[in-house]
Amino acid sequence: MKKILSLVSVLVVASALSASAQWYVEPFNNLAAELPGGAGFIPNSNPALTYSGMGISYKVSGNPGINVFGFTQPPGNTDWAVATADPFDTLKVQVLGGMVVGIKGDFSLTDSAGRPVMQGALGATVKLSDSTTAPFMFGSPYYAPAGLTVSEFWLNQLGADPNAFPTMDNFGVTSVVPEPGVILTNALVVVGALGGAWAYRRRKA
Repeated sequence: MKKILSLVSVLVVASALSASAQWYVEPFNNLAAELPGGAGFIPNSNPALTYSGMGISYKVSGNPGINVFGFTQPPGNTDWAVATADPFDTLKVQVLGGMVVGIKGDFSLTDSAGRPVMQGALGATVKLSDSTTAPFMFGSPYYAPAGLTVSEFWLNQLGADPNAFPTMDNFGVTSVVPEPGVILTNALVVVGALGGAWAYRRRKA
């Protein structure tokens, strides 16, 4: 009985782990390699920045054009962010390869030095593989509907502030959708197994 319970426990843990999304997160810290000492400001990153990992690749660029800039955020530390080269451009992520079904990140409006801008509003839109679009709600990851993938992601300023640049950091993509139903089912299996073990021990006693 103990061996059976041990096997069930291993299977449940393995299944729960496999149901969790695995994220490829890009903190953009490789931008620091372009400047001596890894600190400062890059006026233009041209051509567009391309990243890849976990079988996924994507390009970050401004729209129109391909210019974005990078800076430490907040100024002085080692955490880099990217923003549009023009506050009125759209910061765009275009998926080049892989099955992207989820995106997340830290998104904000900043000035050209990376300091937060309180006024104004930031908008975000997800473009899906069937060419439809959907709003991105800040604060939680976005997952594409079943059968669809993410093809582009847009970040733009909603307003006319010349000092508010759409900015992002710690951008992440995933090709795996977590399945809460699987984890819940596994939890019920554990409860059932433990209940069976308890009943078995009572009968044996």
